[in-house]
Amino acid sequence: MERQQKYRIKQVFLLSLLILGLGLLLLLSIRFLHRGIPCPFFALTKLRCPFCGMTRAVLALLSGNLHEALRCNLMAFPYLTILLALGLIQARRFIITGSCFFLSWEKKLYASCIIFSLVWMAVRNIFHL
Repeated sequence: MERQQKYRIKQVFLLSLLILGLGLLLLLSIRFLHRGIPCPFFALTKLRCPFCGMTRAVLALLSGNLHEALRCNLMAFPYLTILLALGLIQARRFIITGSCFFLSWEKKLYASCIIFSLVWMAVRNIFHL
């Protein structure tokens, strides 16, 4: 393995630790302070954004309660699955090639996710899901 790849593996590892650490800090603050992250979109508009309820859904998933996670945000599992998969793909590409750029199919997938999120936001506010 070349020296640059080892350095990139270290960068990905440190970024992953940072993300996990922030997630753990959030989890601990919610468990002990009993407060989640307030949604600025909801505070301004009184409409639920596509990610409202995501913190509670993640906590429910971590507790093994899929039903509660789906009740908090029906799209929690698909969002998290896509985010994890794309993150792993990006990390692998960065380690191997050093490239941080998105491929055309990834750009289309991200655009589709944004459009789907907007549709989901409209649906969940119209039908109170």
